Amino acid sequence: MKTMVDYASDFAAEVASSAMLGMRLALNAVERWECGFMANGTLNMTDCPRMENATEWVMKNGKNVRKDVLKRMIQIGMAILDSVNGTDIDPRKPMRRFLDSNTTGNGTDPMPDFGDLNATAQKWMEFMNLTTDKQRVAFLKENRKMIGEVPFSKIRVIVRKMLKPEIKKALMVYHTQKLAAFKAQRECFKRLLKIHTSMTCAAMTASRTFSSKVGNKTYINVKKGAMTTFTKVCMQSVRHQVRLGEAWTEIEAEMYLVSRYPKVKKEWIKWKKMLNAVAKSDMKLNTLMNLVVYKIFE
Repeated sequence: MKTMVDYASDFAAEVASSAMLGMRLALNAVERWECGFMANGTLNMTDCPRMENATEWVMKNGKNVRKDVLKRMIQIGMAILDSVNGTDIDPRKPMRRFLDSNTTGNGTDPMPDFGDLNATAQKWMEFMNLTTDKQRVAFLKENRKMIGEVPFSKIRVIVRKMLKPEIKKALMVYHTQKLAAFKAQRECFKRLLKIHTSMTCAAMTASRTFSSKVGNKTYINVKKGAMTTFTKVCMQSVRHQVRLGEAWTEIEAEMYLVSRYPKVKKEWIKWKKMLNAVAKSDMKLNTLMNLVVYKIFE
């Protein structure tokens, strides 16, 4: 569980870091391209005097694009499409909750205590209340520190404190449900054994108490209440097995993420370094080709 909590808290810090990186990328693009705004404050991407025309750039520089990179881009794109075909991914199926949530979802929940980061969190609350792109861009220009690199150690401590009880609860749900499923299954077998024993005794005797004959068919007499109880107990066993499957699926997903996280993070660090370079670049197409396209596909 310690490894799970450590990875989850580190992942939360990486998500926060990625969000700040995204903000820096967007702000750099707006500033480098000198993009304007519409009358209602919406960012106008057609009014960016210093943004190069992609079509003109391709017509002028298309011959210079590396052919091996283009070939690899097509191969990777086709491989991604092939990998999805035949899978059980169903975008229409709602995802089951990963961890229990105590929020109301109506925006009235009190802001959690982020310790030393409360001031930064308050700034982001102010940012979220802004209504136009123009206001957001101006706010970010005035508060550039809030989109700088995040304090990883502080975020890990905060998230670890918040997540540990929830992950422990998820593990306990699985173990509790496993015990309940086994008990219910045992009760179902006991009821089934009683009925089986009664039927066996009936088959061994000619007593009308146990059987009755209608035409050429012999029927075993079983109490209606016994069958009702049997059905009820065994259906409860089935329900417990379904819940056990759900609990196991959640734990299995968590364990899969734990097993994959170190390798995924190592790969993500490469991407983050690349995108950090873009966030500091002149945002020209030649620069983006060298920093992004070639970096990814070569």
